[in-house]
Amino acid sequence: MRFYILLIVLISSICPVFAQNIPPASLDGISQHDLENFIATKSYSFNNVNLVDILEFFNSSGDYSFGQRQMMSEITHDSAYTWDWDAVANEWIFERKSIFFRNEALNNSVTYQYIWNGTAWENTYRITTTYGLPGNQTTVSEEWDGNEFVNYSKFILTNDTVKRESTNTYQRWQSNQWVDQFSTRITMNTHEQISHIISIVWNGSAWINSRQVIYIYDTAQVLQTVQTQDWINLEWLLTSYVTYTYNTNEVISTLYALEDPIGMLLNRREIRVLDTLGQLLTWNSQSFEENQWLDTWRRFFEYNSDGNETVFLEERYSDSEEWQNSNRTLTDYFTHGYRLNIVRQVWDSVWVGADSIHHYYTEIVTSSHGEADLWEDFRIYPNPAAGEVSFISSHDLNEPLRLRVYSTTGNLILELKEFNITEPLDVSGLSPGLYFIQFMNRTDQVVRWMVKQ
Repeated sequence: MRFYILLIVLISSICPVFAQNIPPASLDGISQHDLENFIATKSYSFNNVNLVDILEFFNSSGDYSFGQRQMMSEITHDSAYTWDWDAVANEWIFERKSIFFRNEALNNSVTYQYIWNGTAWENTYRITTTYGLPGNQTTVSEEWDGNEFVNYSKFILTNDTVKRESTNTYQRWQSNQWVDQFSTRITMNTHEQISHIISIVWNGSAWINSRQVIYIYDTAQVLQTVQTQDWINLEWLLTSYVTYTYNTNEVISTLYALEDPIGMLLNRREIRVLDTLGQLLTWNSQSFEENQWLDTWRRFFEYNSDGNETVFLEERYSDSEEWQNSNRTLTDYFTHGYRLNIVRQVWDSVWVGADSIHHYYTEIVTSSHGEADLWEDFRIYPNPAAGEVSFISSHDLNEPLRLRVYSTTGNLILELKEFNITEPLDVSGLSPGLYFIQFMNRTDQVVRWMVKQ
């Protein structure tokens, strides 16, 4: 069996949208059908302990997966818009947007990031990721200097499938050349679990050790301890460690941090409660003070019937010794787990909007047997449309299809259980705006967007 290690980007703060806080749909920047954002979303977990939780003690913000990199056609969006809530004007205002491109010929993807200056979009960054095997990739970030994009930073991910190692090196563009900054190497054991992480930094002439994390499992390969060591005075010194205990549907992680050169201080513990499916339900953090555990914050999670997180709520324990709302995120889904709206709110006597992200999908293809190319050139014409639309494809799609039309908020507007795509579809009765049309046969499905004038 071949093994690969893949660095995954953790996207935080996601959840649904209240009707009164749904940001306006904008068609600005919607890209063509072949623009994709290949975001790997598979997270790695073991024994119901998510690796992200462990790595927070390593001051890391990534989620790692041990498996071959996937070109994720199932979770793709070509553009994402972020709004801020203007409490004075009582409305959503643009903040930033990202546009994603996928170039199959060059085997890379490009992300353009913009910021809204009040009247127009301004360039900020261009991020280009080039993919290779086995799971290797290079990501270059360029910054807009007012006239053109110039190099800013680079991440280089390489994998050694024999040693089960993945190395991620960070570089900055300085004096017209790439200069090393730091590098992290992740090693997996034969059970496809992380066993060791080491971070080194470049001092200008040589690599020097910085920090390492060691994962210890029992004979059943259940995580027991995570040790963090720092490179001090030319030797590794234990600076903190986390112990894990497991009860029925409950995981307790306890952090011991360095108190002095000869002892460790009981510092913090976190209690996670999971349901029978392994989904996180509650997460409670406590600090150890005056020989007792004191609550600091707790989090609650809710999911829809597909297992997608819809509600994230965080409460803080106040000086008045009571729980108070802090923030929450709400996620609204389209279908098959495609996130449409993400709204984050903060508590100020009532829930008020903080920011919102809206994803646009021009092409969503899922296939039970890998025949996604069946829909590759499937198009709606004309688009935008006022009356009737036709459907164009070089493939034979004469069998009746199920057709569904959704609004951008995920509401089902129209459903035809047997639709012949060789015939036009009358959309004159739809209100002006953006719609998603889902086509399904017995094994496959595709989603295309349409603008009604």
